[in-house]
Amino acid sequence: MDYQTLIYELILSMNNKTLGIIIIVFGGLVLYSEQEFAWVVSAIAIGIGSGIFFWKDKKNDIDT
Repeated sequence: MDYQTLIYELILSMNNKTLGIIIIVFGGLVLYSEQEFAWVVSAIAIGIGSGIFFWKDKKNDIDT
C-alpha cells in the first residue's frame, strides 16, 4: 500500500463528525493568520465544518 492510497483510505473512513471537527479547527487556526482576508477563509471553513458536523451519516448496514 503506497502513501497516496493510505491517505485516501483515511479520508474515506472518516465519518462526518470527525471531518467537520477537523475543518472547524482549521478555520479557527486560520483566524490567527496575519493575512488580510484570513477572517473570510475562517468564516467559510467554520460554516462548512459546522454543516458537515451536523449532516447525518449514511448507514451502510445491510441488516437494518
